Order: sequence, then C-alpha cells, then structure tokens
Amino acid sequence: MYLAEYSVSGVSWVQAAIQLHYPGAGDAPAADRWWTRLRALLSAFDAIPDASASLRVHLDSTLDAALFASAPRVHAEALRRAIGSLSQLDVIADGAVVYPRDRAGHDEQLRFPRYRCRVAMRHFTHADAWFAIDFRVSRCLQELLVEARTLKHALSYHVNVEPFAIDEIAMREAARNSLRVASLAGTPPALERLQRQLAEKLRRATHLCEELVGVATPEAQAWLTSALDQRVRAEYGQSVVPVWTFEEDGHEGSLAATHHEAFFEPLAADALSAEAIGADEGVDLLAWRPAATLLDLVESGMPAADLEASATADYSGLPVPYAGNEPFAFISYKREDLDRIRRALAGLGADHRIWYDRGIPGGAEWDALVEDRLRHCAAVLLFVSRAAVRSKYVRREVKFADVLNKPIIGVRLEPDVELRDGLDMLLNQYQTVNAFASPAGHEVDRALRLARVFS
Repeated sequence: MYLAEYSVSGVSWVQAAIQLHYPGAGDAPAADRWWTRLRALLSAFDAIPDASASLRVHLDSTLDAALFASAPRVHAEALRRAIGSLSQLDVIADGAVVYPRDRAGHDEQLRFPRYRCRVAMRHFTHADAWFAIDFRVSRCLQELLVEARTLKHALSYHVNVEPFAIDEIAMREAARNSLRVASLAGTPPALERLQRQLAEKLRRATHLCEELVGVATPEAQAWLTSALDQRVRAEYGQSVVPVWTFEEDGHEGSLAATHHEAFFEPLAADALSAEAIGADEGVDLLAWRPAATLLDLVESGMPAADLEASATADYSGLPVPYAGNEPFAFISYKREDLDRIRRALAGLGADHRIWYDRGIPGGAEWDALVEDRLRHCAAVLLFVSRAAVRSKYVRREVKFADVLNKPIIGVRLEPDVELRDGLDMLLNQYQTVNAFASPAGHEVDRALRLARVFS
C-alpha cells in the first residue's frame, strides 16, 4: 500500500488513494451488503485525528471511482490500518478495491479534467442580509452522469469531507443573519426557512464539504453550466441566480491535496453555513452509490458503428437537451434528418424546452433512459420522414408515447411519406405540421403551446 507524502505550512501529511470498482447491478443483495459495509468502514475514519476523506467519480468510456484519505504524518499507521480495512469489501465483491503500489499508480487517481468549477454560491445578498444556499451536486449526480453519457461528455466529480470546528463567532453571525432575512419584505418563505435551518445546522456541524466538477471541453462546460443552473432553480426557485466559475487547471489544493478550501484559507459565515455538515452526511457523500440504471448504461457499452455515427453527427444550432423539472417536449427523429430538423426549429424561442437523445444510438441498452424521458415529457414532437418511418426505434417511441396518452405532434419533413407499421392509424388522430414547404418554427411553436407544453 503506497502512501504519498506532502507538506502544508510546515506540517507533514500522508495521503492514500484507493481505486474502487463498484459492484455491478446483477446481484442487488450483494451490492446492498457492499455499500452497508463501505459506510461502516468510512465511519471509522473519524477516529483518526484531523483525517480528511474525499471521493472522486469520473465517467468517460467507463465509470471510475477513487477514495482519498489524508492525515498528519504522525498518524500514518492509523491511516494505513483504516485504509487496509477497506479490503473487506473484496470478500463481498472480488476486485472491488485496488491499492496503488507506487507513486505513478497513486497519481493516476488524481487526474481531473481541464475545466474545473468549485460548486459554491456566495455573495447572494440583499440589503444587509446574505443567503446561504446548500446546493449539492451529489443529489443530482446520477442524472448529470446519464446526461454526460448521452451527450458524449466526460464528467468528473470530486467531494472533500474535512473535519472542522465551527467557531462561536460564525454561529452567532449565522443566527443574526437568519433574523435579518426574516425581517426583509418579500423574501420567499422557502429561502427564509432555509436560512434558519442552516444556522441551526451550523451549531451541530462537525465537518465541511466541498464539491468540484470538471469537464474536458468548452462545449461540455456550456452544457454543465446550463444543467447546474436548471437544478439550482428547480430546488431553490427562480429568484436564485447561480454563478459558476470554471478555471483551467485550477483548484489544485482541493484536488491534489484533497483538502477543503477552508484548510488553506478562512471562510466567511455564509460559506460555512452552506458547506457545514454532520458526520453522517459526510459518510453519505463519500459512499455515493450509482443507480443500477447508470451501471447498466456504462456496462452495456456502445457499438463501434453507432459511436462513429454519433461522433460525426452535427448538432450545432440545436439547443442543449433540457434536463430540468418543467414541462418539455420529447423529440422523436432520425439522426440523418438533423439538417431539416434544425431548419424546422429555427423559429422557436429560447424558452422552449426540448429533449432529444443527442448522440445516443437506438440499441436496447438505452431504452431505460428514453423510456424515462417519454414518461416525464409533456408532448412528443415527431419529425416524420421516410427514414424516420423505417426506424423501428422511432416507431417504438411513438407507440409508447401513445400508450402513455402523451400528445403527439407530427412535423412532416417530406411530402407523401407513406406511414406504415401502425403509424398511419395512430397519427391520424393527432395534429400534423408541414415543414417541407416553408420554415415551420411558428407552426411548431403554436402546436406545442396548444399541447400545453409551454405557457
């Protein structure tokens, strides 16, 4: 077992990096035992003085995870014993834990994409009061990873859990601030209640948590910024306007030393209120568990031919697929029709929320994701062409939507398309828009509003 050494402000530290191979979705009882045992083992880390722990999850072609643990050099043996205890997980799932043998193996676990963002919202103020927002990426990490997989983006997530003694000054400031918030006219009740809850939580907190996310390209950064915006506003209301700052190769202290930012510099009371947690919540963050659907999605892989087709598809000019909780339209289409679909949607406003399987091949391994989006959409926008009618996946989507009683709006991309395999009988009862004669943006907009997808 390799322990890296480093020094901060004259204090020597040791750090362990353990690669985790999550158990597959096939044996649910064994997986339950694995995570129960992991939680118990992680809880024991608090017995090591000043020890901190971190989790890093990375999704690209595979789903990789690593645990990090750091402690002062004088407690190296205690850290080594705690790390070694994780080998018990191998009894439940063989090969679940891999210890690096040298510095190269250790440093491999530290890799993180180029564009990095610390997930924190500060300086949200009004009058003399501030508002702490305890948004956690961990709550929506499952969804973000599925979306990243859908859009062919690599996505990394990192969380530091640091033991921390909250001082009385910060506690009093948070309590006074909750009173100031309560006195402000027009404060949303949910935000006022949140400030009281966080001030009380700060008094009982034993740790701080810090989340960071990373992506490899500017396109992925734009997607992730939008996806995080949507989730913050869905959770806290439209009045909360988050600001995400991505740095190129930044946050090395938090990512390489795997310590919370508060380890390096003091934090104000609003940041402490947003990031203070109890020991149990810290274990919850470190023992994040991917859902079986995500594991199945990753393990299923993607056929080489579909991967090549997806990589060459041109999605420019189309909005990023919507990922929030407001009503949205599901687009059913054939990938070769993208140019005509782009023209047909040209007149839609920026407020239109649509979802489409950007880059996902139609194989059965993706059915769970598509089925979920169909269940939650407000209407289906079907782009009708000869290629679409021939596609068994398009026909499946339309028929499943009909079973769910979802409104279906047909947008004809070609004249005289022969509907077959049940589509003729099915689509006769629904509205159809012709897009082959002229731009159809206005008609599509009107049809979607009549279907009550948008107000």
